[in-house]
Amino acid sequence: MPTDIAQELRQAEETAKKLVEDAKVKANSILEEARAKADEILKDAKAKARNHYREIVQKAQAEAEERARTLIEEGKKRISSQRNDYAAKVDKVAALVVEEVMKRYGNS
Repeated sequence: MPTDIAQELRQAEETAKKLVEDAKVKANSILEEARAKADEILKDAKAKARNHYREIVQKAQAEAEERARTLIEEGKKRISSQRNDYAAKVDKVAALVVEEVMKRYGNS
């Protein structure tokens, strides 16, 4: 009988070792799966963040370009208006200068 008990103990130890080894293998497998999923989630999140960043930058660029166009158009209108105002004044000043020169120096 002691042999049977010793045999049973060895078998129980072997079974326990096998269970521990199987559990370790399964745990490693689960860990690798979790790491792979985490990497995939991280890659996906980074891709989404990059896309979102690009969208924000493109929108900001479009808004800036539109604002710049508006400012340029306003500046052109102002320049045109001032040019017209000054053109009339230049003609008057030129006429006054010619008149003064003619008075002072005559038709010599």
